[in-house]
Amino acid sequence: MKTSNTYLYTFIIFCIFCETLLGQNKVRKKLSEKEFARMEIEKKCKLPEKENIIIWDEKYKLDIDDFWEKQKNPELKYEVHGYIGIVVGVETSILWGKVVFRIYAAMDKSKSWIDKKKSEEYIQYVLNHEQRHFDLAEIIARKLRKKIMRKFWFRISLSWKDLRHIDDLYDEYRKIQNQYDSEIEKEGRSAQERWDKWIDEELERTKEWYNKHLVIVKRCRCK
Repeated sequence: MKTSNTYLYTFIIFCIFCETLLGQNKVRKKLSEKEFARMEIEKKCKLPEKENIIIWDEKYKLDIDDFWEKQKNPELKYEVHGYIGIVVGVETSILWGKVVFRIYAAMDKSKSWIDKKKSEEYIQYVLNHEQRHFDLAEIIARKLRKKIMRKFWFRISLSWKDLRHIDDLYDEYRKIQNQYDSEIEKEGRSAQERWDKWIDEELERTKEWYNKHLVIVKRCRCK
């Protein structure tokens, strides 16, 4: 009985494979080879569509409803905490000989907390403070996209050891986030205003590397 079931499962998988292959061939006939390759790569490179994940967008600002965590972490001394970071994803496509980098700043709402009992004015102040943390993450993500794109612009061979500079930018990311919090903790709102101005200028200066799809495609042979 088990052997019979095994044959049945194998046959079903084979039929699904053939159907998929035939479907791809139909699509390929309608598209050029380049268009079809691009379509297949973009399928692999979709950003996460999760309700709890916010991906940085120039048209969106953080709101009080973006902070879902109800219990404050006792280790936190602030009235707000955004779980923010930079995500680097690498996809390889052997068939098309390409490497795809997904680099984006994101916040996890389910791990982010805000004290909603504070005054409306103060809540707006701390929301802006967290938005600027998010903006700093996006600035470093842009620098990383720029560095990777330029480094491998003329390369046809990619070794993963060539990506060590990612660690350098992560170090820069941690340092600038800590510096931001440290200066505002010491100097208050005057420091916040100074950082707001600097961050806006950096976002403008790096806007060339803002990509709403957050996908970089390189033609490389990986080794």
